[in-house]
Amino acid sequence: MSHNIEDLRNHLFSALDGLADREKPLEIERAKAIADVARVIVDSAKAEIQLLNATGARHTATAFIPLALLPASGGCPSCGGRLKPETNGKGGLVDRCVNCGRSPAPAAQIPKRVGA
Repeated sequence: MSHNIEDLRNHLFSALDGLADREKPLEIERAKAIADVARVIVDSAKAEIQLLNATGARHTATAFIPLALLPASGGCPSCGGRLKPETNGKGGLVDRCVNCGRSPAPAAQIPKRVGA
């Protein structure tokens, strides 16, 4: 079973449907427990987005949050190629062009694009 943001939404809407079901409603305590766990998962996704913003990495996807591919205009400033995140050897992530191998401007110069 996969565990991503879409799966979380499906589970939450299923719980909401269960609460609305007049014939066989979901217990309130169970619905609260589902909401509490979902809140923790969402908070961890927020931390993941903050990490991406802090490191300047612009992922095309993460394990939990699938993001759209960057448009061509948001690609490598040198050649327009697709940027791919990779480790910088110091525990951080940087974007590197798959065509020319160059890394774009430092994070301070990259506008925040995700969840900020």
